[in-house]
Amino acid sequence: MKKSMLFLLVIIFLQIAVSAETVLFEDDLNAGTLSQTEFFTYFGMYNANENNYVFDGENGYYHGKWTEGASAFYYDLLEDYTLYVDFSTNGTTDRPKNAYRSFIAIRVAETSKDFVFEPDNGQDQEAFAFLGVTGIYFYCYENYVEVGVHTNKSGGTAGPVNAPEGYGAVGEVEDAEKRDFGVYSISAFFELPEGKTFNDFVSVKIVDEKEKVFFYAEDTLICEIALADVENVVVKLGPNYWNESRRGEEIVSEDCYRTVVIKDAVGNEVVKVEGAVVPLSGLFGFGNRANAFKVDNVKVALNYDVTPAPTKEKTETPVAETTPSTTPTAQEEDKTGAASSVGILPIVLVALSVLLIGGIVLILIMTSKKNKG
Repeated sequence: MKKSMLFLLVIIFLQIAVSAETVLFEDDLNAGTLSQTEFFTYFGMYNANENNYVFDGENGYYHGKWTEGASAFYYDLLEDYTLYVDFSTNGTTDRPKNAYRSFIAIRVAETSKDFVFEPDNGQDQEAFAFLGVTGIYFYCYENYVEVGVHTNKSGGTAGPVNAPEGYGAVGEVEDAEKRDFGVYSISAFFELPEGKTFNDFVSVKIVDEKEKVFFYAEDTLICEIALADVENVVVKLGPNYWNESRRGEEIVSEDCYRTVVIKDAVGNEVVKVEGAVVPLSGLFGFGNRANAFKVDNVKVALNYDVTPAPTKEKTETPVAETTPSTTPTAQEEDKTGAASSVGILPIVLVALSVLLIGGIVLILIMTSKKNKG
């Protein structure tokens, strides 16, 4: 009986230890004002102010508009982590135009953060242009998730490979280097679970496991992304970029996964992207172009255990940048206090479980000795 009790206690302890997460960030955004939220502390926001925070007395959330609060990106580069977020959007401003969407982005190179909500070519004139330079974009609207992967391979076709009728645009890319960002995107459409739409909040989970990425909506696996073939990649602003003084400027120079395969929930290949520009690690965040989005209940947890690090001081309010007349460019925010902190709750739970089990074991031993005496 006593051996069975000890065995059961050990099992309970192991379950508690295994289930403990290394939480970097967690916020329900219910602080009452934007500046009091943890979200404000750890995310750099473009041109944001208190008007980007909505609080009804019980629930609060971040409301990214165009261009006020157009993007919000976590300050630190991450890899091997899981993102949880409740996400809602204004649908799509223009269904046939790829760029007019709201998105969740991962694996964004820090040097390309300035361009996260700019079209990769044509300054809003090219219908098959997507947004940004690097990484993987999850364009979320209506009952769809459109997964876009950046590539700089010349001779390819930009746009979705399986778009529903009336959605998206495709176009041939003869020379990627001549494009404004030196890249373009290839995408694939996936439907949300029946009855779900991004017109309302949808619980999203993105599991980034370095060479694999999984996208969940309402705890249902929507798609899987496999990454392979690492090479160093250099990307420069093209010869027709709207800001003449920056043409030819190097905006990416780092190791990237060059082969990315987007699969459906059961593992069937939907599209293979070659010449991909997806860094090994990167920033994640939210944004839009000519649209709007809402963010609530954000949590970021590493997929492995680490030693707790001290929490640094809060950042100052990001300064609103000047928006160019043609297409806005987000400038890099001040990063003085953007370090991660590890959630203390899992550590406390493990410590308490150790004390509890130790006390019970001690009582059992003392009782056993007393009975023998």
